[in-house]
Amino acid sequence: MNLLSKHKILVCMVSAILLLSMVSGCGEVVGREVPTSAVAPNTFITVQNTTDIPSPSCPVLPSASPEASAIPSEPPSETPAIPTAAVAPPAASSQASAFSASTAVPATPDLSVEKAVVTDNVSSLITKITVTFYGDDASARGFTWYTDGNSASSDVQIVEKTSTAPDFSNAITFAGAVSASHNSPGELVHKAVATGLNTGTTYYYRVGDASLNIWSATGTFTTASLNGPFTFIDVSDTQFAGKAGAQVVANTLSSAMTHSPNAAFIINNGDIVDNKTEDQWNLLLKYTAPILMNTTIMPAAGNHDAGNSTFIDHFNLDSGSQKTTTGVYYSVDYSNAHFVILNTNESSGSYAEFTQIQLDWMKTDIGAAKANGAKWIIVVMHKGPYTTAEHAKDADIIDTRKNIAPLFSQLGVDLVLQGHDHVYERSKPISNGSAGVEGLMKQVCGGVAVDYIKDPTGTIYITPGTAGTKHYHQDASLSQQYLNLFDVANGPFKDTPDINNQETFLSVTIDGGTLTATVYQTSKNVDNSVPYVIDQFGIIKNT
Repeated sequence: MNLLSKHKILVCMVSAILLLSMVSGCGEVVGREVPTSAVAPNTFITVQNTTDIPSPSCPVLPSASPEASAIPSEPPSETPAIPTAAVAPPAASSQASAFSASTAVPATPDLSVEKAVVTDNVSSLITKITVTFYGDDASARGFTWYTDGNSASSDVQIVEKTSTAPDFSNAITFAGAVSASHNSPGELVHKAVATGLNTGTTYYYRVGDASLNIWSATGTFTTASLNGPFTFIDVSDTQFAGKAGAQVVANTLSSAMTHSPNAAFIINNGDIVDNKTEDQWNLLLKYTAPILMNTTIMPAAGNHDAGNSTFIDHFNLDSGSQKTTTGVYYSVDYSNAHFVILNTNESSGSYAEFTQIQLDWMKTDIGAAKANGAKWIIVVMHKGPYTTAEHAKDADIIDTRKNIAPLFSQLGVDLVLQGHDHVYERSKPISNGSAGVEGLMKQVCGGVAVDYIKDPTGTIYITPGTAGTKHYHQDASLSQQYLNLFDVANGPFKDTPDINNQETFLSVTIDGGTLTATVYQTSKNVDNSVPYVIDQFGIIKNT
């Protein structure tokens, strides 16, 4: 074959490759079929990744990149930035258990008794770091961390993020307080609050002891803007058993932040751990550190978090003078939304899950928020009143459904984010025990036609399923009359395949009077744990 013939063949090959690239969109995924429990069984919806730019109220649905970095099996001593993809959860134990994928793995020893390692002033004994809302969301943050008994000072250093690496030589230092842990003898709980920060600004921070010059690895957070659209992640029941279970939770949170990279904070609807032993907090906050050290968390106390003040020990929250043995109730303003976080671990002669003091506070708090111009009222609670799984007929749930839920519609609560029953479910707008009017309209969001409820007359209740390894199923004995209160109540049921490997999370974007929610599910047995959409819906408020 002569040189000219070889040249002609090469030109033809290149042309064919270019033509194929044009037809396939240069390898870009145009659509992917994903299973969904939000429609009839064995059917699919298609997530379109088109070139059009969605409105700010419509979350982008990216395709995961297999080349992206993932959470390591052992977190590094210096906490990295948020990973960009999740790895598949560990293989499930062959032994049947409510805790899938974790029962056969022994717990990691208590980190508080490990030998300290200090490298470049970064101490391995500064552990269990969390960042929370405390005071003004646009100019302040609360911090919590643990040390052994040798650090008597609590200091946070803050510096604005202007480059890829922090320079703490010009940092602002905020001093806090230290106390003995209620749950872990020999450990100290450190708390501090940073105030006077700029709005809508990303900061580097580190926590530690300035007198000893020992510090944590570096984390980041971003203060709220005074107004404008924002996105948050909602998860629930991150409880687990053992190291492998903690890795599943970390993978779920990593997937959530990958699919909503601009999320301003993470809400956890409670049952953060499965029991209040410090070993579980050690594991959870060790394996989720790459995520939680680079965001702000808004936690609610679950029944598995109650007792011995373990909840308030791990989160710096403005609890005022309330009793905090079982948890905390508080509220947060963010842009045009007001979040009310309730403690369902209280009880009184009148209510199974609340004291009158908490309910009076809630009424006053929501009234003040609406008077100050809050457009959205969102309640976060663990034991919610409307659910379809194994707790739906519990006496305390029925009591809350009868006595507390009517207050939500009376107070103008738009959305209740709840937990406790580990399945995904979404109610219709409910007012005084009945389904309200749903004026539905469709809008295209990320290439998918999404139902938006226009000016709903009632409160919508959502349980985001489980982000951990404890999975429930829908109660098959519930009446059709009760199920008619729900827009989505499609299992899983006891015999649903893969029921013990389905973790879920919710991404919510609020833009003015429009709320758009996308629900993702992930399974190690589906598409290598790449999250798929199981529900999308929205709310449009003109009032």
